[in-house]
Amino acid sequence: MLLKSSVPSTPPIAPSPVFTSLSIKDSLSSQREHAREIYFRSCQIADHYAQYFSHPEITAERMEWVLARTDHTTLRNTRNEPKEWMTRMAREATYPFPMRAVCTWGDFGDNGYTDKITPLIEFLKDYPNVGIAVVLGYPHGFLNPDDAKRQIAHAWEKLKDVSNPVDFDSVINYEAWMDGDHEKVRRILMAEQEARLQTKFTWKSIQKVSVHAYASRNVVYGADYFRSVYDSTIMSLECGTDMPKTSTGAAAKPPYHDFVPKDTGFLPRALPMLFAIRDFNLANNTQRAPKFSGGNDNEADAALLYNAAREILGEEVCEKIAYGTSYRFRRQLLQFIADQQGHACEFDRSILTTQDTNPFFATPREMVDHNMPRAGASYSPAP
Repeated sequence: MLLKSSVPSTPPIAPSPVFTSLSIKDSLSSQREHAREIYFRSCQIADHYAQYFSHPEITAERMEWVLARTDHTTLRNTRNEPKEWMTRMAREATYPFPMRAVCTWGDFGDNGYTDKITPLIEFLKDYPNVGIAVVLGYPHGFLNPDDAKRQIAHAWEKLKDVSNPVDFDSVINYEAWMDGDHEKVRRILMAEQEARLQTKFTWKSIQKVSVHAYASRNVVYGADYFRSVYDSTIMSLECGTDMPKTSTGAAAKPPYHDFVPKDTGFLPRALPMLFAIRDFNLANNTQRAPKFSGGNDNEADAALLYNAAREILGEEVCEKIAYGTSYRFRRQLLQFIADQQGHACEFDRSILTTQDTNPFFATPREMVDHNMPRAGASYSPAP
């Protein structure tokens, strides 16, 4: 049995400001026009792949590359991930392809929550190249400056002695941003940077990109979604973040939840962030890179985001990008790699059919018959 691919047969649905803002004429006109070209070119690739299940940009080798740069993530709202689940996540992050990190809540058994980090430390001590990433202020960016500094210091105290790379991913206060209180957002970011400088954390600042498109509540930018994401990314970079990150993968809170049921991070929402990173790098002689998260479901999403980053940021910066999404993303990419390699694949295919046993995550998976024909075994131009 194969996992059903979730590659869309039509361009991704996005709020209208995402597209109208690509046509505004101002100081960002060239970035907007370039973003529009990339987006519609990507839609053609996605449509072709959905029809033929083949495209030269979507390869097994590229997906192995993506897995090596993916934060294997578990962030359920119940926060009931027990030790067994966290150990499983750590094990999956090491086989068959070592992944970038395991990303989860910054819970150390405090406040009645399960200790999610100790199982990672214990299992990954034999895999020093696989990192541990803790998420702070998730999912709404509600931390004030003092709380942010305190949580970062607390996480560092627990992780300072591990040999693995360590990150923290923090959500910007998107409600303050949408209300036009940009100085509040900056104060929190600067507090996070102040605390981070006392550690060896890599800092990823989550932009919550989809919320910016809520034009009726975006006090400063209105329908100019592109500039809103661009400016918030520039602010995060100015405050010291290493990697701007698209989203959280969690629903926005009221009053945004009725418009943005899930904060996705797929391509049209990532483009203004990519251009902000490029422009910051050029102005400051840096090589900051993005993390794509929250809306990456399959091999086509992964390839299109890579292609956009490569075109905008260049090959050298692209080597530093990261991905992050649910644990199902890993399985989808492994299934694709196995399909491409046939019976010669180098890992145990039984891991693709192992049932999820954690009772907290008994989520049905869409399956299709293994013998279902796939048209277009090799690439041919779309009609």
